[in-house]
Amino acid sequence: MDSTATTLKDHQIAAIKKMLLFNTAASKTAGDDQEINWKILIMDKTSTGIISSVLRVKDLLKVGVTCHTTLFSPQRQAIPDIPAVYFIEPSRKNLEKIIQDLKNDFYDEYYLNFTSNISRVNLEYLAEEAVKIGKFDRIKQVYDQYLNFVVSDPNVFEIEMEKIWSEFNLNNAITEEEINAKCQEIASRLYNVIITMNSSINSIPILRIQPGGPAEIVGKKLNNLLNEYIINSKQFLEGNTTENSVADLDRPVLVLVDRNVDFTSVLSHSLYYECLVSEVFKLNRNTITLPSGQKIDLDSNDFFWENNNQLPFPEVVENAELELNNYKKETEEITSKTGVNITNLQNLNVGKDGDIQQDTDLIQKAMDKLPELTAKKQFIDNHFKILSELIKELGNLHLDKFYELEQEDIYNIKNRNEFIEILKDPEAGTVSDKIRTYLYIFLKTNMNQLKGNRKQEFENFVEKCDEVFKQLCEKKGGEEEQIDEQSVINSKLLDAIKNIYRYQKMNDMTYYSDDSNLDLKKKNHVSEDTTAKNASYFSSKLYGLANDKLQDSMGSIISRVSNLLTSDNDNLPLTNIVSSIMTSSYADKTEDELNSYEQLVEKYLYLDPTLKKNTLKINKNRKFNKCICFVVGGGSYLEHCNLQRYADKSSDLNPNSGGSENNNFNKMYTDKRIVYGSTTMVSPNEFLKELANL
Repeated sequence: MDSTATTLKDHQIAAIKKMLLFNTAASKTAGDDQEINWKILIMDKTSTGIISSVLRVKDLLKVGVTCHTTLFSPQRQAIPDIPAVYFIEPSRKNLEKIIQDLKNDFYDEYYLNFTSNISRVNLEYLAEEAVKIGKFDRIKQVYDQYLNFVVSDPNVFEIEMEKIWSEFNLNNAITEEEINAKCQEIASRLYNVIITMNSSINSIPILRIQPGGPAEIVGKKLNNLLNEYIINSKQFLEGNTTENSVADLDRPVLVLVDRNVDFTSVLSHSLYYECLVSEVFKLNRNTITLPSGQKIDLDSNDFFWENNNQLPFPEVVENAELELNNYKKETEEITSKTGVNITNLQNLNVGKDGDIQQDTDLIQKAMDKLPELTAKKQFIDNHFKILSELIKELGNLHLDKFYELEQEDIYNIKNRNEFIEILKDPEAGTVSDKIRTYLYIFLKTNMNQLKGNRKQEFENFVEKCDEVFKQLCEKKGGEEEQIDEQSVINSKLLDAIKNIYRYQKMNDMTYYSDDSNLDLKKKNHVSEDTTAKNASYFSSKLYGLANDKLQDSMGSIISRVSNLLTSDNDNLPLTNIVSSIMTSSYADKTEDELNSYEQLVEKYLYLDPTLKKNTLKINKNRKFNKCICFVVGGGSYLEHCNLQRYADKSSDLNPNSGGSENNNFNKMYTDKRIVYGSTTMVSPNEFLKELANL
């Protein structure tokens, strides 16, 4: 594993590049003076998604990939003089195709790499068939790569298994055998992530698992896989590391939960950039498609996305303006110093004899700067387009208003009435937006804590909402009694509410959230009148920012909507769970925090794959500085952003930590790194459809 890799994306890229260099540690690339070994890359649907999420064509060229194609492409032709690197799933269908390629002498040499572990049966089949046709010597390598996952952010991954939550919770026809098979697949793909991230036995995580659901099944299967890996590994030594060793302190913890731990985070409206982009444009394998049809890659090469994706939307708009101004200033300085207009180099003054009539050294400096500035300008232009579209969407659908309603104290009769009016307003958002906000309010309300009139008032509120939704989603016929297609869809979406009612009655949905969040107005010292005024201003100003005019009064907007964003600084339920497990010391906890922590820590299963016999005994004083958090049933970018903010806040060294040696010891605990993963990353509207079982 590349020792310089710091993020999950870095680890995956390093593993892929090593594979493309015939699984050697060589560092030769097409940019080196040394001779490069050119090859063709053969992929299937799964591996195409894996590679396309982290590498582009220019990256493949640097490691000698002169051509790439898919295994079953009808256009794929034989190139007998070149070696071929296969990166595919270890399925029988794919193996049969490889044997066919061998038989037809498609390539000179065959380097076979599988996205995950190939079974012994399939490996024996491959060997037997290759021997039968007399081409076994052409197969130079066979490797399991443990790369069957997609990195959608430097520290975000998904295993691309969709609709797992509804499959497990709403599909009455699913059998126990099918559940076990899907859980085994989830465990296998999660195992791939762990092996890719960690190069030593001492880096195998301790497992903390939410009990009583699919997460528990997945966790126990994963524990078996890791335990088998350790036993079979050459690195395995008799005896386990001690609880107090440096290596043990640096071990990560894997927190494994079901989606039902919190529905609100995945349904809510958010004003954070990554969340908005994912919701409006569907962020898929680091790529979005604008309404114009333009595809834009959003990855770590995009400096603006890297620096701004987890910031509030208004702040991102302001930063876009700043970056554009910085770009203009930089180009103007180069033009002033060199006399060369770097934005129009193709029109340099050329004399009759072909000599450029300017100082060549200065021109060269301008030329050297050109690629960097060109790339920078392209990123800025892309984000201006994205921001302009988001502004239109926010303004037209009043998404900020739904966000505000989700932060309000719904026990206040004024807020309840306002929400009812929003539901009735055909111009205010979509039916999906209204259902999402309603479910958010409903799920955040602890009915068990409501007493007397307050409980009755909320029940009346629920009845009124249900009635409005029924009217809203009625199937309306046109002049020819044709059913309105949108009304049919809306009617089906209404099933999400019914399923939530049913699911909540059947299951104990416990949220590890601060009860004070129920009254955010009091908590944040914001008056109702002030909040309403700010929200109104925000909505009105959005219209004026469209058509690439992003510069108007952005500072004013940021200051005016800061109150709307205050609540997003609170920890989400999943973040509270992760925080409790990572900082499991009894020190520095209030009595209430300690009681909450004990309930959580005692509840979650504790498995250590490095132990020959697992124990239920929990080291309650254990701390972790690294965590893999995995959600079975769908992940949300809002949870990811919230976890990263927690990690960033927690990474400051304790000022009372003492001497340098003690400082280094404490830094292991305080410098937190969190990787977030899920069966698939879902947008709020996608999860709403899943709740409706569409």
